[in-house]
Amino acid sequence: MGCGKEFPTSKPSALLSADPPHALKKMSVLLLIFLGVITGGIYYGFWFLRARKAVNDLETPEKLENFSPIFSIVMYATAVLSYILTGFFEETRDFEAAEGFEIIGDSTAIIGYIFIIISAFKVRRILDDHFNRHLKQGVTFSGVMTFFFSPLYLQYKINRLDD
Repeated sequence: MGCGKEFPTSKPSALLSADPPHALKKMSVLLLIFLGVITGGIYYGFWFLRARKAVNDLETPEKLENFSPIFSIVMYATAVLSYILTGFFEETRDFEAAEGFEIIGDSTAIIGYIFIIISAFKVRRILDDHFNRHLKQGVTFSGVMTFFFSPLYLQYKINRLDD
């Protein structure tokens, strides 16, 4: 507007660099698997919370809310606690209580996974909208891979965005 400066254009590499405070962060998929395993799946909800600001900064009207990731964390934490209590009650030979806690653990783990999948598909839609509709990059995001590998697949795709 008369000042002689050009407006910067959006580039995918700019969204992945260390300069923006909320850039999409690269992370080893093996590290993500490790953290998911040692936390009983709890870390996957944290992954979505960690990525939330950067994902929501992308040029798309859809945004990732806090509810699904936080709810999945609560469900996975409940499952882990239930499995610990299952082991405790099996050791004390209270098999009825152990079976009850095992059912609670299985149920809450399934519910947690459902909310991870909900978050994963929302992030997939956001990434697809930003990189394909807004930036016209032609990046493919597989629905099948998103379903089966959720944050692992999304992190893999994020790691490859500026390659």
